[in-house]
Amino acid sequence: MNKFSKIALPLFVFALAFLGIAVATFAVLSTPNEEEKLEILVPDGIPLASFAGFAQSESGVAATQLKDGVFPFSDEMNALLGKKTSLRILNGADQLSAAMIDKPKAAVVPLSMAARFFHSDGYKIMHIASFGLNEIVGNTEVQGMGELVGKKVYSFAKNDIPGLVLRTLIREDGGKVNELADDNDVLDPSAVNILEFNDAQSAGAAKLKSQDAADVFAFLPEPVATSIAEKSDGSLKVTDPQQFWKRLFHTDQPYPQSALIIRKDIAESAGYAETFSVLCLGMGLSSQLASEDVDKLVEIMRGDFNSTSFANAGAVKLAIRSGRIPQSDGSTLRPEMRSSVLAFLKTLALTSEQPDKVLGGDVPDESIFADLQQK
Repeated sequence: MNKFSKIALPLFVFALAFLGIAVATFAVLSTPNEEEKLEILVPDGIPLASFAGFAQSESGVAATQLKDGVFPFSDEMNALLGKKTSLRILNGADQLSAAMIDKPKAAVVPLSMAARFFHSDGYKIMHIASFGLNEIVGNTEVQGMGELVGKKVYSFAKNDIPGLVLRTLIREDGGKVNELADDNDVLDPSAVNILEFNDAQSAGAAKLKSQDAADVFAFLPEPVATSIAEKSDGSLKVTDPQQFWKRLFHTDQPYPQSALIIRKDIAESAGYAETFSVLCLGMGLSSQLASEDVDKLVEIMRGDFNSTSFANAGAVKLAIRSGRIPQSDGSTLRPEMRSSVLAFLKTLALTSEQPDKVLGGDVPDESIFADLQQK
């Protein structure tokens, strides 16, 4: 049995026992009715890694197979969770947005989307699935946002987390932003000049190669950022802006990026309290084990989950080992995590020119978090 699976299942069982839930056996479940099934929508990428600990059996091999984008949990995992559970793995924001129309019981979404669905449909945040995943890529490492003044920075998602984080970092550091309309716009030597583009992966690499390297940077997601730098033979460097975020906001918490949300009726149902308590413990354990055994994590993501985001295994491993993909306990039972989430949402609203559109309403309060009803 490998280290990943050897640690995971015993700790799951211990956690259940700690919660006072009796687990007599990993018996095969009888076929549940539709109401007892739990399908969780998860976008491919780093947030999906939060579920890696659920992928393998006690013997260390996958007990189930991905089919049509759905990964069903094994019988032993379902016995622990008390529900027949599966992940529906989606590709990209468009698929996720389309799937949310059907109001699923649970989904992993960007934190800004979590706020919008809280306002529109009463969804609650259950767990933070990933933390700041955007990096600054250029021909030099950046020691502070002030070094980007007079330079051109290619970015994306202006009115969502990536673009708002970039603009927040610039302004909090005392700088100003000049929004460029196209590549031919004249740069403002006293501002950070931002030009939006849509395709972060292919366009990001092309922009960095085609421009004067001394004056061009890109704000890119992981593992794309590390992959592009890795393929540049050392000419491109990656700077993790989390260090600037922590310094500017006087915090030791990385900024949260995506969250597991659950429908209001599920949050208020005593029948799901134990399921989500154990699910969140497992997500936290997956984060812990990702730090301890990144090779196994990549194996699960590429093999069991067929993740295209983990296609460049070397880049993913390097990004995790270098700390560019933060691993942290995302439990919203911790007061400091709740404070971090609310402060981040407030920051997004302050930076955005359209806060109602970004968050779907006012900055949420503590009621955005799920407080599961116990039986």
